[in-house]
Amino acid sequence: MRNVALIMAAGNSSRCGFDKLLKELHQKNVLATCLQTFQTATSIDDIWIVGKPVPNTGKIRGSITGGSSRFESVKAGLEHCKKFYEDEVRIIVHNAANPFLTISDLEMGLKQAENKTNLIFGFFTPNSIKQVKENGIVNKFLDREQIFETQTPQISTLENFNQALQIWSQKSSGSKKWEIADPGMHFSEPKDEAELLSLLNQPIHVFECQPNNTKITFASDFETNTNFKIGLGEDSHRFAKLFDPLKPLRLAGIDMSENHLSSDGNSDGDVILHALCNALLSAFGDKTFDPIAAPICAAGETNSTTYLKATQAHLANQNHELKVQQVLVSLEGSQPKIAPHHEKLVNHLAELLDISPQCIGLTYTTGEGLSEVGKGFGIRSFVLVTLKA
Repeated sequence: MRNVALIMAAGNSSRCGFDKLLKELHQKNVLATCLQTFQTATSIDDIWIVGKPVPNTGKIRGSITGGSSRFESVKAGLEHCKKFYEDEVRIIVHNAANPFLTISDLEMGLKQAENKTNLIFGFFTPNSIKQVKENGIVNKFLDREQIFETQTPQISTLENFNQALQIWSQKSSGSKKWEIADPGMHFSEPKDEAELLSLLNQPIHVFECQPNNTKITFASDFETNTNFKIGLGEDSHRFAKLFDPLKPLRLAGIDMSENHLSSDGNSDGDVILHALCNALLSAFGDKTFDPIAAPICAAGETNSTTYLKATQAHLANQNHELKVQQVLVSLEGSQPKIAPHHEKLVNHLAELLDISPQCIGLTYTTGEGLSEVGKGFGIRSFVLVTLKA
């Protein structure tokens, strides 16, 4: 099935005060930044831009005239695709004003959409959410673990979208309001594709993308999304000749000793957490984490998760906010084998940092015997971290 992207670019940017899609962002304007992601993603076959004329280059098939509202623009795009494509296609509706969508998230989401027909991108909110009455009084306290902040893309088949449009047309004829699956909610028209698809009474699945995939709405959003810090850390440890069961090798806080690997240092040799600590400190211009870890280690604590907590506390005491956005880990060593434990390592590191596993990248190489770690005598880690400033 072809994957067809509808890029919504028909808004008037009234809340921004200027045409935000033409505003420069990372040496390209917002629209171009968004399009580059879809042009690069191997799973995307066709791209249509709704609302702005764009040259037909690469995967771009053309531009479609937008409507008076976002919904009318989506409708125009779907009606165009219905006429253009004879066979069934998968439609990926995405706001051009969401330029921070990553290629990896897009590819993974499309992979899931093969089995989960209706799929929306977003993330679970870290904030406390209240339901408020029209008079400004809090009406209900909502469980944030059940609150999913919806972004784009929002994905389904063209057939599903067309069926939902037909139902909406029938329900809205003679009335200015329509009812979605939740009988307590009414809207003049669906605010996003999920609300439209809810008319089909089919499951709508969620894909948890990176939390920086947010929509640019206000002029201040340009400052917010470019104000970040980057930290780089490195650490390496030689393996001990004899295994110490009281000091098993750990990585990302997980026992990876395989009952024969220990560090020859004073700790568990967790090069991921040690490099992460150095990366966090470097992001704020601080020193190496050795002075933080040394007294803890001297007290007999070998578990490096304690060192990470101490580093976080140290930075918090310096009035630094640790809003970790992404962590990239690169390991070198011929042992232990990382691939069978990849998911477990990523999930535990995400838990330690209170971020989504989608925000962590973990790669590894054996070193092919070219260095001491490549020959199996130890292990090395590099960590790159980005934080909101």
